[in-house]
Amino acid sequence: MTGTPHPHIVESFEAELAHLEQRLTELGRQVSRQISTAVQALVDGDCAVAEAVIEQDREIDALEHEVEANCARILNLRQPHADDFRLVFTAIRIAGELERIGDYAKNIAKRVHSLPEVRLLPAVRSIPHLAALAQATLDKVIAAFVARDSVLAAEARDGDKALDEAYTAYFRETLTYMMEDPSNITPGTHLMFIAKNIERMGDHGTNIAEMVTYLVSGSWPEGERLKADGSTNIGSQV
Repeated sequence: MTGTPHPHIVESFEAELAHLEQRLTELGRQVSRQISTAVQALVDGDCAVAEAVIEQDREIDALEHEVEANCARILNLRQPHADDFRLVFTAIRIAGELERIGDYAKNIAKRVHSLPEVRLLPAVRSIPHLAALAQATLDKVIAAFVARDSVLAAEARDGDKALDEAYTAYFRETLTYMMEDPSNITPGTHLMFIAKNIERMGDHGTNIAEMVTYLVSGSWPEGERLKADGSTNIGSQV
């Protein structure tokens, strides 16, 4: 008698892992849609769409909890080794990162209700560009996860620099509007918070990229991330 698992048990375990991957991928895609929908609601001043984003966040939370529960079940009952353990370990962490990105999208949607005047400030037109950069990073890391592509994950990680640069430029642009007209201070401040939320989405996306690298190679990326957020230095330059 050998210690080789029964084929049925192996197939059942592989099915569980495949289901886990599928649900995690679906979570990532839902969160990606939340980003673009929330930003479009902001630009259009569409409170109905904003409310849909807020409601959808509950489904994202539920899906995150489902992924975590599946991971806990696999760890408790299957006691995975090596590559399978890395998958479960990274799935738990990725789910948490995705849920946080979803929270940022919800926060943007909430401001559509409370601050309709925000969309009247010209700086709001630059928000979709920031969001597109964050969403591109997220879509890329989800694709890297599905394909187990560490090269694509590295590209996503390095791509965060472009979002940082865009955020710094946006901070400067909005600050200029606020200095030119005091009536722009309140909406401008809220737009800065929105932009910062988007910049943080990119940071969480690069966290996922590093996790994908670990999943594929068993080691974390070396070297510092390429960062270019200069917003904290702008005040002394104005």
